[in-house]
Amino acid sequence: QGLNFVIRYRNNTGVTLKNITIKAFLEGSILDRLTLRPQNNGVVDFQTGAVIWGPGNTKELRELESGKGGELVMIITAKDPPPVIRAEDKNLVVLLRSSISAATIPEELQGTHLASEDTLTLKVASKVIFSGKVLHGASPIPNSGAFPPRVGEKTTYTVLWELKNFTNDLHNVRIEATFPPNVIWEGLMRTDGAPITYNRASSQVRWDIGSVPAGAGVRSPTLTGAFQVSITPADVDRGKTMRLINESILTGTDVFTNTEVKRGINDMDTELKFDSAAFFDNGVVQ
Repeated sequence: QGLNFVIRYRNNTGVTLKNITIKAFLEGSILDRLTLRPQNNGVVDFQTGAVIWGPGNTKELRELESGKGGELVMIITAKDPPPVIRAEDKNLVVLLRSSISAATIPEELQGTHLASEDTLTLKVASKVIFSGKVLHGASPIPNSGAFPPRVGEKTTYTVLWELKNFTNDLHNVRIEATFPPNVIWEGLMRTDGAPITYNRASSQVRWDIGSVPAGAGVRSPTLTGAFQVSITPADVDRGKTMRLINESILTGTDVFTNTEVKRGINDMDTELKFDSAAFFDNGVVQ
């Protein structure tokens, strides 16, 4: 899968044009030029890196009647992750320069320069990685209680949110989630920046992070927020894992592209997939 760039052309003169050449050149550090794949029989010029469509390879360009046109496509892949090494590696753009010209000038248009150029600048949205995990042993907040959890006994867990932001500054970043009714907010937390708040009436937990600079978690440590919850399993929970938090949603605004950022994490339970101190069955209620 790649990025599709479509070049549309049209003969706006009153006569048929012959032997047309169209060139296109893509610029941008986010692009992996080794993956460039011209369609419609286009070729890549080794010296300039431009994609060229001409009458020798693309029959539609040998003769183009008045009012007629078409589309040419080239496909390229973006680098993943984006190249973020220096502070200047932000607010990335992709530049598409294209030109069209006719080698044969009809008698009716002698003396006319039959060529046109166009430039398109595209802003690149920031790559944002939002992830989460539940921990018990390998946790930034000390936990206690039965492990694996046992019916009638309280066990605490840590929910950890992690955020990486690559190329653009983000504003108004917020993470929200809710707890199942049998999960208790313990009030202990550890965050980078603003505190995490809890609304007992709605069972909603919320982290108003605010601004997140480009390169957070890439050129600097990952932005993290951790908080503690607890469960006391009932008989009905025996032999099962227990959900600790429902879907977590991150929202914000990409400042450079002025677009909404939205990421989600599925609900998390006592299975402890990412806790190095836990075994595969430590999340099942005993």
